[in-house]
Amino acid sequence: MNYGIKDAANLTIRKKSDKGIFLYTPYANVTTNEWTSDQVYANVKGSRAIRWDNNKQGKLTVSLEVFDLKWLAMLAGADWSKGKTDMFVRKELTADAANSITLPSTPKAGSVSIFQLLDDKVTHAEEQLVGDPTQNENEYSLTGQKITLNAATAPENAVFVVYYQAETAVTAKTLEIKANKHPEAFEIIGDTFIRPKDGGEDEFVQMFYPNARPVSNFTITMDSGNVTNLEIVFDLFPDADQNLAVYTLL
Repeated sequence: MNYGIKDAANLTIRKKSDKGIFLYTPYANVTTNEWTSDQVYANVKGSRAIRWDNNKQGKLTVSLEVFDLKWLAMLAGADWSKGKTDMFVRKELTADAANSITLPSTPKAGSVSIFQLLDDKVTHAEEQLVGDPTQNENEYSLTGQKITLNAATAPENAVFVVYYQAETAVTAKTLEIKANKHPEAFEIIGDTFIRPKDGGEDEFVQMFYPNARPVSNFTITMDSGNVTNLEIVFDLFPDADQNLAVYTLL
């Protein structure tokens, strides 16, 4: 019987170490299973006569435009952690009648940089320096979250941009991609349907990859004109029975 497939497999991914479920993905656009092997030939009068096959290898490639952040953790060989952390902040603020601006959060000591903005609200004018704003132009003083500027430099409604580091007010999720951490091994179960050419009902197919290790090479391209596509490649290794994959048709 002949069949056709028109769908990407839904993937259940579990850790090989403890069989714990790591991730379920019913949103992949493409799942590609590639098989290769090496061939050695004996020739007779320059033509191939005998072939030996060896070194069979498999790869599973998953292409996603919508993805769980656990995919990034998998590729980094790390986990997302929760807690307060330092964040870089950029704020555009308008001077009030008292020649001051107020930050929305308390900056870390020594992290503040202040510039008056030109009319395009992007280009920096001269940088403001820590000092005595009552005596010198282009100097400011900082008390808590309040920045006092020189009256001549910062008339009312003048716009400034402030860059600084501050601790997050709420719990953040953080992923550290470390040079010495790499992905662990997983088991992957792929589910899909195939359609028989004779017009019968679709039949369920399950693909089991007993030892899949993601390659830690990945690219995240952020493009204003196109959706980000995340592509993950798994190297497939044999289990104790030399199975690289097991396909089951119901």
